[in-house]
Amino acid sequence: MKTKKMLPFLICVFIISHVQAQTTKETTMELLTHATWEHGKPIYGDYRHKVFNDSVMTDWYKDQYGHFVRTEYPMKYYLTDEEERTFDKTKIGKIKNGKYIMAINPYGGFICYRILELSKEQLKIVSIRLQGTMSTPNMPWDYTPLKE
Repeated sequence: MKTKKMLPFLICVFIISHVQAQTTKETTMELLTHATWEHGKPIYGDYRHKVFNDSVMTDWYKDQYGHFVRTEYPMKYYLTDEEERTFDKTKIGKIKNGKYIMAINPYGGFICYRILELSKEQLKIVSIRLQGTMSTPNMPWDYTPLKE
């Protein structure tokens, strides 16, 4: 008799734990914003940090005195699942998952990044030059979370 009462309880516990495991998958936005991303090593000239919030992406680099300075402008961005040829300002900060980062600077310069790999331990992106119907990827950039 006790096993008959215990079986539905165990089934409920299994279902609840299974549902929670599915809902805890992090979004692209959560993974991008969880860390300051570091590229290169401090001894190389391409050393920089990339910081995301839900609508702005900012690059930081070391100047000739070794101080971190922000690039001249932060870039507004949004996520999407495909390359887009125009920047849609209405999507900024609204899409939580995507394979591409569509970014624009304050002067209207438009950049597309393809996310090649993304986890809590690695961000690998490639910028893509979009011109007419042509799509030309550049070299991939690897980032890891900044260890402070």
